[in-house]
Amino acid sequence: MKQSIVTLDLEGVLVPEIWIAVAEKTGIRELRLTTRDVPDYDVLMKGRLNILDQHGLTRVERAPWQRRLTVTLAYASVLVTLLLANMIVNESLPVISDPILGGGVQSVIVSTVLIVM
Repeated sequence: MKQSIVTLDLEGVLVPEIWIAVAEKTGIRELRLTTRDVPDYDVLMKGRLNILDQHGLTRVERAPWQRRLTVTLAYASVLVTLLLANMIVNESLPVISDPILGGGVQSVIVSTVLIVM
């Protein structure tokens, strides 16, 4: 059996890009930069923090954005958990149902029905 790994970028794909929202709210265009613009994540994040410092945003002013980021990451964690659970079910049901149902189309149909339910 061939195993495959699928990866997915959560922020900006499944959940909104938080820094785009921060840039729009603060009017600081430089905060719109993403890893597409600056591939090195460490450089990107240090640059963002420097930009916030240059514009005089204090820790207190950053707090609402940090809370929103925490909530966004919490949603992302729930989504990742659901995706992993779905993958486990998708992979294990045919293995379990094949010996019971004899494989073939009936196993696929039963697995699909159980996943959809």
